[in-house]
Amino acid sequence: MTLKRLPDREAFVMDSLAAKMSEGRDGQHLTNAVYCNVKAFGAARLMAAGYEAPKPDPGSTLRMAIGVGLGDVIEQGHMHQMTVGSADDDSVGTIDILYKGKVVEIKCTWQSSNKSPDENAHWMEQTGGYAARWMKPDAKFVTAEFWVIHLGGDGGAMYCPAHGRPERKVHRLYEPTGKKRMICPECSEFLVPGNREPEVRCWEKTWPAEELRSLHKIQTERLAEIEADIKNPRYQIGGELPPIRHGFQRKFECNGCTIKERIGCPGIEGVDDLEAQLSGSILELQKEKATA
Repeated sequence: MTLKRLPDREAFVMDSLAAKMSEGRDGQHLTNAVYCNVKAFGAARLMAAGYEAPKPDPGSTLRMAIGVGLGDVIEQGHMHQMTVGSADDDSVGTIDILYKGKVVEIKCTWQSSNKSPDENAHWMEQTGGYAARWMKPDAKFVTAEFWVIHLGGDGGAMYCPAHGRPERKVHRLYEPTGKKRMICPECSEFLVPGNREPEVRCWEKTWPAEELRSLHKIQTERLAEIEADIKNPRYQIGGELPPIRHGFQRKFECNGCTIKERIGCPGIEGVDDLEAQLSGSILELQKEKATA
């Protein structure tokens, strides 16, 4: 009996998935207003020059495929992978599932299941943008859902069945081994390990409709800026690029970017402090304005 790895087959599988995940993404997509504007500019210019459309990294491709697969399994008559336009421009968004009239965003992540969706500002901006496009003109509040697949569960985090995860570490001797183990500060019982297997968490998020209208306005302005950059002859691949105006570069975008080297982008480490300050979350900026 022989067993051998098939790299060519692996490449075929990944290329097929990447092509499938990229279907229907011609033109401006709402996510361009959430993530790095220079990345969106670069992708558009590369495609306009006749180059192959940039593909997401393999990990992102597989996570997206798992999320789409979940939607296929549980669709059951509900709208699935639905394109939603905007009255203000030609951009589109993609709603994973429309369930009982609510926008549902499916996420597949290695983040712990102890983490809530609102700890991910880009999730909030993306799904809020879809909900803003779908909501009724006279809406006062808008509700969407997040169905999150946590590939590694909670990472095996130690917890107390009665009191959850402790905020501080307390130990006492565990006699069977003669070694110290963590205990719950509330009841002094030994902590038990969490789950490292995949699990699903479903969340509901409600926004004031006015907040989503404001979010939609900002996203529309950002998309218009990207469109103007794409048409501006001053900006060229390998030459002067548009300034980084928004995105999540410092958190994760630059490290996994599949475009920056192809267009000569220095990444977030290559911009000055002013531009770095401009790259922030829309919702965070809204909160800052509200508390100012």
